[in-house]
Amino acid sequence: MTLFTQTLTAEQEARVAQVGFDYRSRSKNEVKACNLCDSAVWTKLAYHDRYYHETDVYMCRSCGNVFITPVMIEEEYHEFYTRYYRPLVSAYHGRRIDAITLQDDQRPYADDLADLLRFQTRAGFEPRSILDVGGSTGITLKRLEKEFQRPPRLLCLDPAVNELHEARKLGVEVIDGFVETHNFGSARFDLVLMCQTIDHLVDIKRSLTKIHSILSTDGVLFVDVVDFRKVYLNTGSVEGAIKLDHCYYLTDLVTEAYLEVAGFDIIRKGIARDKVHINYVCKKTRPRPLNLEVLAAGAERMYAEIRQLRDQLIQR
Repeated sequence: MTLFTQTLTAEQEARVAQVGFDYRSRSKNEVKACNLCDSAVWTKLAYHDRYYHETDVYMCRSCGNVFITPVMIEEEYHEFYTRYYRPLVSAYHGRRIDAITLQDDQRPYADDLADLLRFQTRAGFEPRSILDVGGSTGITLKRLEKEFQRPPRLLCLDPAVNELHEARKLGVEVIDGFVETHNFGSARFDLVLMCQTIDHLVDIKRSLTKIHSILSTDGVLFVDVVDFRKVYLNTGSVEGAIKLDHCYYLTDLVTEAYLEVAGFDIIRKGIARDKVHINYVCKKTRPRPLNLEVLAAGAERMYAEIRQLRDQLIQR
């Protein structure tokens, strides 16, 4: 393939090649309509991700949702998260990142989340059960457990089996799978977490609708997203912000729209310690219609900014 934008050094490219992930050969499905607003009027933003995997990146002109297409099927993503995801990230950063070492980063993250949710615990919030979607090693769940007088049921859902193995060591219940397709039956949860996970989902709208259905009436949802605009401005290119494990690239405006249309009110919001993620604490309410006029205006502003960034990149 012909690269539009260089995002790796020669050393990084060599390390990524050693991982041996052949994205081109994987089974995939084409995206037919925007996951948020169902529009098929899109603008192409990029041809490859930061690892030089060939993939198309589009922005929906109606709502500003940004996504890759095609996306791998569930079985392919399961193998990807089991065998290739952490090695690719390690190759990019030039250091070992796996189910053991990433726990050092998860502990301060879990402390920050406990602080963020403390306004709820001070108000008497005592969840009987907590579901962590994309819960990794279970570190966050075990940290939050300490915040409550009665230990809640802890359930960790993730397709990364090596990380679930670490969660089991902590005594956390685990599910090897994806929120989009897992059947929770009659189970209900008082607190649902999606920590640095929503961007990875293949179907955000379906996932949020399912979470709405399994969240108790007075339950709480926590979500954080990578601020796409922040990353492409920091890296200097759209390609620098793209990595195929993220099916979506969300802005604050688009994230709020996803939450509202799924039936969530945002009761707390803020910038995370890393200054890249945006945090949202939500309560259940009724689903609301999209404000497409506001979303389309936001999409036009972002597209104009990306074009300007592209022009600056070409002039270098």
